[in-house]
Amino acid sequence: MKKMVNTNKNYWFLGACFNDNDDQSEHFINKGEWLYNGNNSKDIELIRLISTGDQVAIKATYVQTDDLPFDTQGYPVSVMKIKAIGTVIDNPGDGKSLKIEWQKCTPEKNGIFIPA
Repeated sequence: MKKMVNTNKNYWFLGACFNDNDDQSEHFINKGEWLYNGNNSKDIELIRLISTGDQVAIKATYVQTDDLPFDTQGYPVSVMKIKAIGTVIDNPGDGKSLKIEWQKCTPEKNGIFIPA
């Protein structure tokens, strides 16, 4: 989980995969929620900081070597896919769950990280 700060709003990236390949994105979007599947106390404390009105995005990260808009000479490039964006409508303060008004990204948005 990552937090980006702006003077007006907070923006958070949230994961949705449990046990490597068990993608919960559709479930979260359909139920208007997000659930944390872990026990890391640092993550739990960060989740407690998320406020009503904060903006969130379900993201997935991976590496890619093919089908890129530039030649990587076979080297992998980090990619972040945004599956949905939303607004937090409630944080019960348990560090494990959020109620979110989701908007699915169709098509999903990809961001490519180019090393300096």
